[in-house]
Amino acid sequence: MKKLRIGITIGLFHEAETLWNNGIKQNAVFLAEALKNCPNVESVVLVNTTHVAITKQLPWDLERWPTVTFDGAKDNIDVLIELGGQIDSNATEYLKQRGARLVSYCCGFEYVHAMESILFNKPSFGDNLFVNQRYDDIWMIPQVANISAPYFEVMRRQTAQVVPFIWSPMFLNARTASLPRSGEYQPKAGPRRLSVMEPNINVVKFCLYPTMIAEMAYRERPNDIQLLQVTNAQHLATECREFIALMNQLDIVRNHKAVFLGRFDTPTFLAENTDIIVSHQWENPLNYFYLEVCWQG
Repeated sequence: MKKLRIGITIGLFHEAETLWNNGIKQNAVFLAEALKNCPNVESVVLVNTTHVAITKQLPWDLERWPTVTFDGAKDNIDVLIELGGQIDSNATEYLKQRGARLVSYCCGFEYVHAMESILFNKPSFGDNLFVNQRYDDIWMIPQVANISAPYFEVMRRQTAQVVPFIWSPMFLNARTASLPRSGEYQPKAGPRRLSVMEPNINVVKFCLYPTMIAEMAYRERPNDIQLLQVTNAQHLATECREFIALMNQLDIVRNHKAVFLGRFDTPTFLAENTDIIVSHQWENPLNYFYLEVCWQG
């Protein structure tokens, strides 16, 4: 039986791309690592679909996870898994002519994103929307199936199926290696520092609900809470009148026990700045953030 040569798409925006601005690139590398261990896989490469140059500044081992352009991959793969970057109709036609298979790997809430784009004037499609309708299969991680499966199937004209969720602490371990005790949380006595670290980019992971949970805890046991820190929320607390008005209803805010902060490096913040994370998501239970928090103790 012929072993498969597999490509997994990514979309680089910078030559020194970070792994921590979202989970997509981490997901691509985790999938590559998993597939490399399959007995019927010969090779796996990451395929960049943008024009950004591939350099040694990338934050992953290019020998362990080779990263190439589409032109560099198109004649040397049997399956292209479109995960973090989209190929166009010409690239699709080229692969189809060669007899290669094309898989859409869905790990985002595309139906929610479409709703927000339309209802709240948050353009994400532009004038050149391309919905590829020539996939051989659609793979979804479990948590997106409930909301987005029908959206994928109607738009992409293909049946979607759930595939296993994968995660590894390898990048987290690399990031925390230089921290005291490798970034593992050290319990302390006295009142606790609560933190909410939702990205606040869309309705799926938003800080309002966990902030209200912290408020309820504060009302019941105010002496046990030193501070509530809400990260990724500085812009909301300074620019959004609705958010400010809601927050000013809370005792924890009125008593100056809450701060609304900017963006932080998650592993360092977990190791140094907090005792308890209060988190909430909508239909997103398989959440890298949950796993990172638990891994750091």
